[in-house]
Amino acid sequence: IPISWVNEIVKIENIQLDFLIEKLTLGGFEVEEVIELEVNNQKQITLDVSATANRSDSLSIQGLSLEIAALLNKSIEISDYSSKSNNWKQYIEERTTSITNSDTNCSIFLAIIVENFSNTTVPKWITQKLINSGIIPSYDLSDFQDYVMLETGYPFCIYDFGKMCSKLKTSNINLSVSSGKSEQSFLATNNLTYELDNSILTITANETPISIAGVIEAEEFRYSKDTKEFLIEGSIFNAAKIRQQSRKLGLRTERSARYEKSLKNTYLIESFYRLIS
Repeated sequence: IPISWVNEIVKIENIQLDFLIEKLTLGGFEVEEVIELEVNNQKQITLDVSATANRSDSLSIQGLSLEIAALLNKSIEISDYSSKSNNWKQYIEERTTSITNSDTNCSIFLAIIVENFSNTTVPKWITQKLINSGIIPSYDLSDFQDYVMLETGYPFCIYDFGKMCSKLKTSNINLSVSSGKSEQSFLATNNLTYELDNSILTITANETPISIAGVIEAEEFRYSKDTKEFLIEGSIFNAAKIRQQSRKLGLRTERSARYEKSLKNTYLIESFYRLIS
């Protein structure tokens, strides 16, 4: 958690660091380490903070800033970026189809296709925030993913929709959350192959697995700098289920780590709009 980023939401520039750490500790947030960075000849202080499993709402800059504001009895600042008006929300809502889902392993599933995408230039202010957070920028679309995950706590999946259509030989894609099939191999984006069975939850497109739900995406649908059509997925999965399959596969990712903390539906849709914007 970079102090400079928190300061954009709740003004703490005049708060002594030791006092802030003491308040966080009393609030149930243990500061594991204080990290000093020098970025562009400027000193940056970042806190490595751990939270309990029932506080998934604090696993983000926004979430922890709200906690700090409460602990210090300070008001929240509304950033210019957050207050910008856009018509994405109305545009998406008008084109949304609700599907009744009785699967207790997935409480919400959002997906949108973005076409004719041509500019993946990452603003300097985003790369700056990633560096301050200890993340090396990739200077591609993954930087937007990392930024939104750090800011809001929600991990989104982005796929190459063009590759998906080519593989399935159709642009009429039916997405579903389903159990994996026994003796089915899955090549993930970490270039490792995992053997699926019916205990592993997957996201499928026309019955073809495109990701192990809440954990990792399929390598064959990974996007690149040449991708022009994207499928963006945002979901909330059952925390116990994600923990279970992560242990079985021996695989823990940034995405699964957040799902293991019982993410709530509350701000997912707003975070989804933020990523699209």
